[in-house]
Amino acid sequence: MENIIEIIADAIENTKFEDKAYVVGGFVRDKVMGKISNDMDIVVEMKDGGIKLANYLYKKNISTKPVVFSRFSTAVINIDGHKIEFVMTRKEFYKKNSRKPDVDHGTIREDIIRRDFTINTLLLNVSTGEILDLTGQAREDIRNKIVRATSEPDEIFAEDPLRMLRAVRFSVQLDFRIDSKTAKGIESNSETLINISRERQRDELENILLSPDPARGVELMFKYNLMEIVIPELRKSEVIIQLLNALEKSPKKFSVRMVILLCEIDLVNIEKILRRLKFSNKQIREVIELHKNFKEISLKINQNHDFTNAELRKIIYENDGYIDLILDVLSAFYQAHTYYMQYANKLEKLKTRIKALEKELQDLNFPVDGEDIMCEFELVEGPQVGELLEKAKNIWYKNPLLDKNEILSKLQTK
Repeated sequence: MENIIEIIADAIENTKFEDKAYVVGGFVRDKVMGKISNDMDIVVEMKDGGIKLANYLYKKNISTKPVVFSRFSTAVINIDGHKIEFVMTRKEFYKKNSRKPDVDHGTIREDIIRRDFTINTLLLNVSTGEILDLTGQAREDIRNKIVRATSEPDEIFAEDPLRMLRAVRFSVQLDFRIDSKTAKGIESNSETLINISRERQRDELENILLSPDPARGVELMFKYNLMEIVIPELRKSEVIIQLLNALEKSPKKFSVRMVILLCEIDLVNIEKILRRLKFSNKQIREVIELHKNFKEISLKINQNHDFTNAELRKIIYENDGYIDLILDVLSAFYQAHTYYMQYANKLEKLKTRIKALEKELQDLNFPVDGEDIMCEFELVEGPQVGELLEKAKNIWYKNPLLDKNEILSKLQTK
C-alpha cells in the first residue's frame, strides 16, 4: 500500500490537494506499530474534498470510477487492486438513538476529535509522509497499549453505541487494555447497544471471535454487560468459564469458535440466535451440524464406545466438508477441560483412524441412488425407498469397495 500513497502524492503535487490529503485510522496505527495493513482511508481537508480528490484521480486515469455516497460526502475508488475510501474532514451531529449522523465540513482537528479512540487518530500527510498526532495522546497510547476514547466516553458511546463493541474488538485484536474511564463509559452505556442493528453487532462479534484472544473478548463482553444485548441467552457461569478455556485452544475458524461459545445451548435456540444476528444460511447450517455431531461423538467417546470402521465411515461420509471442523471442536474441548482430558488419548486414536478412513474414501462414491432402489424393488417414490436407501448405505459403510449390483443383491437378502 505504500506505493499507493506515492502514486497519490505524485498526482496531487502542485494542486489544491497538496498538503490537504491525509491517510487516517488503522493504516497509520498499524504502520506505527510495525504492522502491514491493506485497509486505507484518506481524509481531505476541504468541503467535499473526498469526492473531489477521488474524481480527480479518476480523471487522471489513476483509479476506477468513484462510487459516491453523497450523504456522508465519501467516495470509494480502486487503485492497483486496492480499495480506498476518501472523505472530507468533517464534524458530525447525531440524532438520538441513531448511529447515522448528519455531517458537515469541519477542520482536521474537528475530524480527529469525532473519531472513536485515540489509537485511530494518527494522520499521515500524503504529500510529505509526516505522521501527525493532533490529540497528543495517540502515540503514547499505542506505545502503552491502551484503548482510550478520544473525548468523554459517555458522549462518544451515546453518539455511536457500536463503539463499545469496537473497543472490545481492538483490545483483543491488538492485545491492548481498555483504560478505566473508557471501560466505565462502556458499562454505563451498555444498554444503548440495543439501538444498533443486529448485522453490525454480528460483524463485531465475529471479529472478536476470530481475534487472537477470543476468550478475553467474550469475558470483556460479559464484564461490560454487552453479551446480554448481543446473546442474552448466554449467562456467565462456571460452565461459561470452562468454555473460555476451550476457546483459547481452538483454531481461528468462525464455526468452531461459535459452537464452543454456544455449546450449552440447545440446537433450536442456537438457530434462533444465529438467525436473529443475521448470519448466513451456510454459517447457520455449519454451526448446527458441528454442534450436533460434536455432542454425539464426544458422548460416545466418554462412554468408552468402541467405534467400528463402518460407524466412522458413516460419520465421514455424512459430514463431508465438516469432519475436520468437528475434530477441531473436539480437540479444543479435550485439551481444555479436566473432565475431557482423561479421554484425550482416545480422541487422538480416533482422529488417526478417521484420517486413514478419509483417505480410503476420497476416491469412492456411494454407487446407489433412489432410482436404483425403485427399479430393483419395483417401488414408487415414498418412505420405503428412503428406508432401503439407508440400509444400502449401511451395507456400503461396512465395505465401500462393493459396487451397485453387489449392494442391491445384499439388500435383497436382508
